[in-house]
Amino acid sequence: MRFVAFIILYLLCSTQGVCQETVDTSVVESIDSIQDKKDIGLLYMFKGDPGRAALLSLLVPSGGQFYNKKIVKGILVIGAEAAAISTALYFNREYNSAQEYYLYLLNGGTPLPDRPFTVNSAREVRNDTRQIREYMWFGYGVLHLVTVIDAFVDRHLMTFDVSEDLTMQFKNQPLISPVLSGLQTHTFGLSFTMTLD
Repeated sequence: MRFVAFIILYLLCSTQGVCQETVDTSVVESIDSIQDKKDIGLLYMFKGDPGRAALLSLLVPSGGQFYNKKIVKGILVIGAEAAAISTALYFNREYNSAQEYYLYLLNGGTPLPDRPFTVNSAREVRNDTRQIREYMWFGYGVLHLVTVIDAFVDRHLMTFDVSEDLTMQFKNQPLISPVLSGLQTHTFGLSFTMTLD
């Protein structure tokens, strides 16, 4: 085992001695790195039509969907984001109310009939509503990023070629059974046809 490891290590390390002449590529690498730096960054991501759709969707809810002329999807996105924001704002108000009541009890206030009676139970209610509020805001952020990605991908797929060369059909085709000595039976199957030029 040690001998095999030694041979592999020797072959890996000895390749420099077997190579032909070395070429100084530092000039070419520096030019390539300058070129690559122009194509890297946050603003480069928003170049072109897909980038513009993503930027519009990032700045304005469903802006990218309307830019892609997906009206129904844009209306659904507006509804989903409005529901997410209103739910997050509702739990924000609930948290503020629970926080005020907790501080009220902490400062020696008398418990209200429809609220928790102890400071500890008021703190638990406050912590629960804070956690739900944070989940709601996180969910809204994830939903918004999903709509941005949807606008970006949707714009890329607008130029996708869907032609007759690539089709999928359900057909009733005869099936020759090798088990039943060549008898033909009809079966329901999936036929996939692709024509390559």
